Amino acid sequence: MKSLYWVLMVCTAFWVGLDANRLGVKKGRLRGNPLDLSIALWVTLSLALPVIGLPCYLLTRGKYRAIRSASLTPAVPVGTPPAVARD
Repeated sequence: MKSLYWVLMVCTAFWVGLDANRLGVKKGRLRGNPLDLSIALWVTLSLALPVIGLPCYLLTRGKYRAIRSASLTPAVPVGTPPAVARD
């Protein structure tokens, strides 16, 4: 039973690392937030203290998703014709 626990914790920490990498998590992106951590710290926290680390990551994940979606949104909608200057 203990081995199942450890396998689950390692898999969860691995997922946290992959997901954080996909979202572009970097220290300093959530200015002023005490949970503004790097990917390595998120993985370490989810391995060392999974009861605290995983819920904190899941709560912070939404903020990282919002930052990522804001940076992927084009300034001009796709398909908009270019502006033509008229004299």
